[in-house]
Amino acid sequence: MTSDSDDLERQLREKVKLRRELGDLEEQLEQNLKLRRELGAKIAKARDRNAKDRVGWALYWILLALAGIWVVNWLWMLHGGFFGLQSAGVEHAIEVFMRNPLGQLAFMGVPVLMFYSLGRVIRYLLARE
Repeated sequence: MTSDSDDLERQLREKVKLRRELGDLEEQLEQNLKLRRELGAKIAKARDRNAKDRVGWALYWILLALAGIWVVNWLWMLHGGFFGLQSAGVEHAIEVFMRNPLGQLAFMGVPVLMFYSLGRVIRYLLARE
Protein backbone atom coordinates (compact mmCIF):
# COMPACT_ATOMS: atom_id res chain seq x y z
CA MET A 1 0.00 0.00 0.00
CA THR A 2 2.73 2.37 0.81
CA SER A 3 4.09 2.08 -2.65
CA ASP A 4 0.70 3.08 -4.11
CA SER A 5 0.47 6.07 -1.80
CA ASP A 6 4.08 6.97 -2.58
CA ASP A 7 3.25 6.69 -6.27
CA LEU A 8 0.19 8.89 -5.89
CA GLU A 9 2.13 11.40 -3.83
CA ARG A 10 4.90 11.52 -6.42
CA GLN A 11 2.35 11.97 -9.23
CA LEU A 12 0.63 14.71 -7.24
CA ARG A 13 3.96 16.53 -6.74
CA GLU A 14 4.69 16.24 -10.45
CA LYS A 15 1.28 17.69 -11.31
CA VAL A 16 1.76 20.56 -8.87
CA LYS A 17 5.21 21.16 -10.31
CA LEU A 18 3.78 21.12 -13.86
CA ARG A 19 1.03 23.55 -12.87
CA ARG A 20 3.62 25.94 -11.40
CA GLU A 21 5.72 25.65 -14.55
CA LEU A 22 2.63 26.24 -16.69
CA GLY A 23 1.76 29.27 -14.57
CA ASP A 24 5.30 30.61 -15.01
CA LEU A 25 5.18 29.85 -18.72
CA GLU A 26 1.82 31.58 -19.07
CA GLU A 27 3.16 34.63 -17.23
CA GLN A 28 6.22 34.72 -19.50
CA LEU A 29 4.04 34.39 -22.60
CA GLU A 30 1.87 37.30 -21.45
CA GLN A 31 4.96 39.40 -20.80
CA ASN A 32 6.32 38.44 -24.24
CA LEU A 33 3.03 39.46 -25.88
CA LYS A 34 3.07 42.77 -24.04
CA LEU A 35 6.65 43.46 -25.18
CA ARG A 36 5.76 42.54 -28.77
CA ARG A 37 2.84 44.99 -28.76
CA GLU A 38 5.06 47.77 -27.39
CA LEU A 39 7.74 47.02 -29.97
CA GLY A 40 5.13 46.98 -32.76
CA ALA A 41 3.87 50.40 -31.68
CA LYS A 42 7.42 51.79 -31.62
CA ILE A 43 8.15 50.39 -35.08
CA ALA A 44 4.96 51.86 -36.51
CA LYS A 45 5.84 55.23 -35.01
CA ALA A 46 9.37 55.06 -36.42
CA ARG A 47 8.08 54.15 -39.90
CA ASP A 48 5.61 57.03 -39.83
CA ARG A 49 8.32 59.45 -38.75
CA ASN A 50 10.70 58.14 -41.40
CA ALA A 51 8.07 58.65 -44.12
CA LYS A 52 7.36 62.19 -42.91
CA ASP A 53 11.08 62.92 -42.84
CA ARG A 54 11.47 61.74 -46.44
CA VAL A 55 8.55 63.87 -47.60
CA GLY A 56 9.98 66.87 -45.75
CA TRP A 57 13.38 66.49 -47.38
CA ALA A 58 11.84 65.95 -50.83
CA LEU A 59 9.77 69.14 -50.54
CA TYR A 60 12.81 71.01 -49.23
CA TRP A 61 14.93 70.01 -52.24
CA ILE A 62 12.09 70.76 -54.67
CA LEU A 63 11.75 74.26 -53.25
CA LEU A 64 15.52 74.77 -53.40
CA ALA A 65 15.42 73.70 -57.05
CA LEU A 66 12.62 76.20 -57.68
CA ALA A 67 14.77 78.91 -56.07
CA GLY A 68 17.64 77.96 -58.37
CA ILE A 69 15.36 78.02 -61.41
CA TRP A 70 14.12 81.46 -60.35
CA VAL A 71 17.71 82.79 -60.18
CA VAL A 72 18.54 81.35 -63.60
CA ASN A 73 15.32 82.79 -65.04
CA TRP A 74 16.11 86.19 -63.49
CA LEU A 75 19.59 86.17 -65.00
CA TRP A 76 18.15 85.18 -68.37
CA MET A 77 15.58 88.00 -68.24
CA LEU A 78 18.29 90.44 -67.15
CA HIS A 79 20.42 89.35 -70.08
CA GLY A 80 17.66 90.16 -72.58
CA GLY A 81 15.33 87.17 -72.20
CA PHE A 82 11.66 87.73 -73.00
CA PHE A 83 11.76 91.10 -74.70
CA GLY A 84 14.54 90.67 -77.22
CA LEU A 85 14.64 87.98 -79.86
CA GLN A 86 18.38 87.88 -79.48
CA SER A 87 20.35 88.41 -76.33
CA ALA A 88 21.29 92.03 -75.74
CA GLY A 89 24.58 90.98 -74.15
CA VAL A 90 26.28 91.31 -70.81
CA GLU A 91 26.61 95.09 -71.16
CA HIS A 92 22.83 95.41 -71.42
CA ALA A 93 22.38 93.19 -68.35
CA ILE A 94 24.82 95.34 -66.36
CA GLU A 95 23.07 98.51 -67.53
CA VAL A 96 19.62 97.19 -66.53
CA PHE A 97 20.95 96.07 -63.17
CA MET A 98 22.68 99.39 -62.49
CA ARG A 99 19.50 101.37 -63.21
CA ASN A 100 17.83 99.87 -60.14
CA PRO A 101 20.14 97.47 -58.28
CA LEU A 102 18.06 97.28 -55.13
CA GLY A 103 14.89 96.55 -57.09
CA GLN A 104 16.64 93.90 -59.18
CA LEU A 105 18.08 92.22 -56.08
CA ALA A 106 14.68 92.33 -54.39
CA PHE A 107 13.03 90.87 -57.52
CA MET A 108 15.54 88.04 -57.44
CA GLY A 109 16.11 87.66 -53.70
CA VAL A 110 12.64 87.77 -52.19
CA PRO A 111 11.26 84.73 -54.06
CA VAL A 112 14.49 82.80 -53.41
CA LEU A 113 14.26 83.59 -49.70
CA MET A 114 10.59 82.60 -49.68
CA PHE A 115 11.27 79.26 -51.42
CA TYR A 116 14.12 78.49 -49.04
CA SER A 117 12.16 79.52 -45.94
CA LEU A 118 9.09 77.56 -46.98
CA GLY A 119 11.23 74.47 -47.54
CA ARG A 120 12.84 74.78 -44.12
CA VAL A 121 9.49 75.34 -42.40
CA ILE A 122 7.90 72.31 -44.07
CA ARG A 123 10.90 70.14 -43.21
CA TYR A 124 10.83 71.37 -39.59
CA LEU A 125 7.09 70.78 -39.19
CA LEU A 126 7.25 67.28 -40.62
CA ALA A 127 10.28 66.37 -38.49
CA ARG A 128 8.56 67.26 -35.22
CA GLU A 129 6.90 64.49 -33.26
